[in-house]
Amino acid sequence: MAYTLAISKRVGKDMAGLPKEARERIIEKLKELANEPFAPGTIKLKGEASYRVRVGDYRIVFDVDTKTQTITVLAVGDRKDIYKR
Repeated sequence: MAYTLAISKRVGKDMAGLPKEARERIIEKLKELANEPFAPGTIKLKGEASYRVRVGDYRIVFDVDTKTQTITVLAVGDRKDIYKR
């Protein structure tokens, strides 16, 4: 069963600043997450309720609400900067 994606305006702006190829790969990964949020490669962040998934040099940080079947995308960005927020 597919989950609903909730993407904030901030994440949209962050993605708009990425190279086109990276943005397309991230969008494809988001579609995959909507179908299976806990697929192989999804890692729970230590000390938090959030998860992350790798897309090349970029990371997608998100929360999953299994009751409402919603994935809330918290951040998208380069791996070296994503955890400094």
